[in-house]
Amino acid sequence: MPWRTIDLLCMGACIVLDGVPLPRWPVPLEPGVHYASCGIPRSESGVVDRAEYEKVGQTIRQLLDAPAEQERFRHNAVAYYDAHAAPECVARYVLETVEKNRI
Repeated sequence: MPWRTIDLLCMGACIVLDGVPLPRWPVPLEPGVHYASCGIPRSESGVVDRAEYEKVGQTIRQLLDAPAEQERFRHNAVAYYDAHAAPECVARYVLETVEKNRI
């Protein structure tokens, strides 16, 4: 997960992403729960039809008209950070993974 996404979660931001984030964390972020997804599909070639990006403006306009929805995303972002992305959680995950894979 990009460090900037982790920062946004920590700050309780209302995150809007074009689609499903890559790479996925061991406990993935859920669209509609931890972030607003524009629903732009990922293609194997990496090429996306320009028209798909019209969804970004639509998603942001919908969120601007829904303060309670913004607050729900903010609350869920902080809860996700506290449970899965805070430094102590990441350290615990790394140590557990190393221990499981120890020969």
